[in-house]
Amino acid sequence: MVYKSLCQNKSIRHISKEFKCSVSTILHIKKKAKNSIVPYLEVDELGYLIYKVKEQNPFFTINQIKTYLKEKYNLNIAASTISNKLQNYNLYKVKTMSGELFELFKILIEENKLAEASEILKYHKLDSKNYYLLEKIPDNYLPTYAFVYKIIYLIQVQKLTIEEQIIYLQKIEETMKTNKNTLNYFYLLFLKIFILKIHGKFQEILKIYDEHKSQIEKLPFQLKYEFILNLANVFIVLEPKLAKSLTFKMIKKKNIDKEGVFRLLVGLGYIKTAKSIKDDAILDMISGKYNIFISKAKSLIENTKFVQSRLLYKCLNCNSMLLLKGDFVNFHTRLNEIEKEIENYKFYLPEFKTILMLKYSIEGKYDKVRDLLNEGSKFSNTLKAIYNKDYTLLSSYRKQELVLKYLLMGNIKKAVEVANKYGLIYNLHVYALLLNKSLKHIRKYREFKNIVRLLRIKRYYRVRVYVLSRKETVYVNNTQIRSSRRANRAYMLLFYLLNEKGRKVSFKELEQKGFRNIKSFVYRINHEVGFRLISIGNQSVVLNKDVFFDLNEFFKLIKLGDKRKAYKLLRFEPFVKLSSVFPFASEIRYLIYYRRNFDF
Repeated sequence: MVYKSLCQNKSIRHISKEFKCSVSTILHIKKKAKNSIVPYLEVDELGYLIYKVKEQNPFFTINQIKTYLKEKYNLNIAASTISNKLQNYNLYKVKTMSGELFELFKILIEENKLAEASEILKYHKLDSKNYYLLEKIPDNYLPTYAFVYKIIYLIQVQKLTIEEQIIYLQKIEETMKTNKNTLNYFYLLFLKIFILKIHGKFQEILKIYDEHKSQIEKLPFQLKYEFILNLANVFIVLEPKLAKSLTFKMIKKKNIDKEGVFRLLVGLGYIKTAKSIKDDAILDMISGKYNIFISKAKSLIENTKFVQSRLLYKCLNCNSMLLLKGDFVNFHTRLNEIEKEIENYKFYLPEFKTILMLKYSIEGKYDKVRDLLNEGSKFSNTLKAIYNKDYTLLSSYRKQELVLKYLLMGNIKKAVEVANKYGLIYNLHVYALLLNKSLKHIRKYREFKNIVRLLRIKRYYRVRVYVLSRKETVYVNNTQIRSSRRANRAYMLLFYLLNEKGRKVSFKELEQKGFRNIKSFVYRINHEVGFRLISIGNQSVVLNKDVFFDLNEFFKLIKLGDKRKAYKLLRFEPFVKLSSVFPFASEIRYLIYYRRNFDF
């Protein structure tokens, strides 16, 4: 502000009084201002020269820069001086413009002196929390690094459509051709990877990394670090071993971006390590404390300005409400809101599709779950493994995949142990639902208490029973349920009820039909199918679900006169062994054998 006042020809006395600084300080600033390239700005010309050398030769070491300055400019600069000067350009440590300079930067933007404001960005870096100001400066005014962060910011706050992102991607690729082997080239490459990630072009990013791996390793630390964070987020999906290696290499460094490393650790399943860096509400959700996360979610959603974070919180809140309360009314409302919000941002579809898969799996609509798994398997080894039910596709480098591996192997006990050890209860729940794990198997573990309750209330069960076309076979949601020979008497109760559905059947009537130990039979059937298909109350039993029964289909077709179609169902003669115990079974055998038209 003193610089600006001097350029406005204000008197030294007036400036001293206005800004409460000494006359000697003002004279010092005036002397410096006379030599400034930019009005109001003191420029370290030697520092900027060193930065330009580094910009044109990004892989130069400090000693190589020293040699270059000596040979080309006849400047004999100490290595320590070169190192210190470069640190001012945010290449080796985070160093942004001072508060006073930032205030000047804002004033210049407010006064629409955008060319002068952009000149400040050549010599002093803007703090990431203030990238919103870059939106007000035209692209062609900005230095390359500032242009890159401006585009990233605009994408994060949902101000660039997919079409606009593609146009920018084309411009970036053209500009990169004229900036080969410069620092600006790698800033643009960083932006290219960011946009490709949003569009799910993971294989293309892997190719870029393979081509530039050795060069990225030689970049100045801060830029290299941002590259690694950006790449590791991609590699978690397809190359978890590489992602883990890059992440833990970064943890050991000083001045790291804790937020970035935190996200990577969560993605790799190292929840305890992530918590040591940052205690975030998302950790409550992952560890199965859905009620705590829900209580914090509203504030998180309202206070985050980035689309990616906001949508992630919305998706996780949606999932938490479903898994904790089974609140399908609020769940569907939020689901519709998210669907509208992500129309132009395909990168966020994976989180949204997880919500849909959970919804369908809880309802028992596994054909729709399979369709979504098939789509997701193209960019996720986890979804590919679930779709193919093949644990060999998984790695041990992501702890989430270790939980899934044991579930795929059928070792639920071990999967629960791993989930508890690493705090991955949410993953345990999601994978168990997507794999359609039997209720009778998962209900043994307290970790599945809410899930079992939710499934019993909300799941849509499709039950099919065959006794004619197949030997006494029951299917629940396309999974064959096999009963032991000792359970055949229990299944006679089910066969009888299927012919009496729509009304309660009393114990007295069942006893007259030859049934004994009715409660034991009901328990056996419910245990076998994995949910409460038959209920008991007031000395009666009732069938809770509509069931397809090929025996009913046979008599229906006979009644309609379509005997030819009815006879096609006949493959086996049912109830042979138990017809002497249950009179109705003998009657059914008789009716089928003589193919008579009889209306039950």
